[in-house]
Amino acid sequence: MFYQDLSPYEYMGAEEPNVYNIGWLDANRPFEHGTVPEEALSALLRLSASPVNKTRGWHTCPFCSATPPTEIQSKGRKLQLGNGEIRIAGCDGKVYAAPNLVYHYVERHGYKPPDAFVKALLSANP
Repeated sequence: MFYQDLSPYEYMGAEEPNVYNIGWLDANRPFEHGTVPEEALSALLRLSASPVNKTRGWHTCPFCSATPPTEIQSKGRKLQLGNGEIRIAGCDGKVYAAPNLVYHYVERHGYKPPDAFVKALLSANP
C-alpha cells in the first residue's frame, strides 16, 4: 500500500486531521535513499516494537522475498513487523503515521524519511 510521504493520512477512507503519511513504500515507486542518525534509528526501533492501529494480517516488505511477518532481532528479542503503525508528534505540531515496517525500510533498504520525521525521532524521549 503506497502513500506519498507527507501526504494527508487516510486509511480505509478515514481521514485524520493534522496526521501525515511517512514510509508507506511500494516496489514500483522510487523513494529517497540516505542515512539517518543512529539515535533516530533507535527511536524508530522502540516505536516499531509497540505498534498502534494493529491489523489482523501482515503486510510484507515489497523489497524482500521473505514471507510475512518480517522479523528482526534486537537485544536478544525477536520482533515481528508489518502488522501496525507507529505515530510520533513533530516539533511543528504535525503527527506522523508510518507502518512499523518503516524500521526495516530504513535499516535494511536505505530509505531516508523526510527531515521533519527524523527530527521528531531525534526529539523523542528514550
